[in-house]
Amino acid sequence: MKILLLSKNIFSRIGGGESFYKKIISLNPSILFYYPSDSINNETKVANAIPLKVLKEDDSSSYIDLSEDNLKVIDKYLHPFKGMNFEFIDLPEYLPLGRKMQYSLIKNKINFKYIVMGMHGKLSFFFEANNNLSNSIIAKKHEKEIKRQLNYVYGISIQYLFQNFFRNFIYINPLYLIRKYSEPYEYLDFNDDLNLVFIGRLDKQKGADILLNKLTKKNISNVSLTFFTTTDESYSMN
Repeated sequence: MKILLLSKNIFSRIGGGESFYKKIISLNPSILFYYPSDSINNETKVANAIPLKVLKEDDSSSYIDLSEDNLKVIDKYLHPFKGMNFEFIDLPEYLPLGRKMQYSLIKNKINFKYIVMGMHGKLSFFFEANNNLSNSIIAKKHEKEIKRQLNYVYGISIQYLFQNFFRNFIYINPLYLIRKYSEPYEYLDFNDDLNLVFIGRLDKQKGADILLNKLTKKNISNVSLTFFTTTDESYSMN
């Protein structure tokens, strides 16, 4: 089976989406995963992960093109996979290729059975959190358009999937990314001192309030919790 992951530089970038894809690749050695990269020499060599070169833009983030007519950018992104056949094309939610992606797939003769979306976080939320409302509005147009082209969406947060309800969604238990289902899951032993670190934005999607509530209800005094974060001004953990 061949799967096209439309997340760039998976093994040389740091992020939640990239970490998810790395784990999925390692857990499925019999599947070939293809993905675009503009820094192939920096990509970790993995037997079942095959990067194909895309042109490096002057601005490292310019592949996220938010113009109303972004077909040329999408063509550059998909051209390395011209004429190839895939079972699935996986489009991360944070990559707004949606508005013209179908046209580019046809133009580049990329054959596939299903388009799925990994619900790893909306780009529009990122812009809103950084008070960039104009880009957030355009990103929302992309996000709305891509929904018409999807067969399935999936994610590791059941709450997030329900909040962004789609007719066909698949929940992936995050424990699967830590260990296989067949292995027993051992809960944390709170008899010993624990140092926990929360890395992520303080907003409703990240669930810092849930973590604090759980620790408070258990009346645990031997846990140290450190936050490395940015904060949405409208968010409160009270």
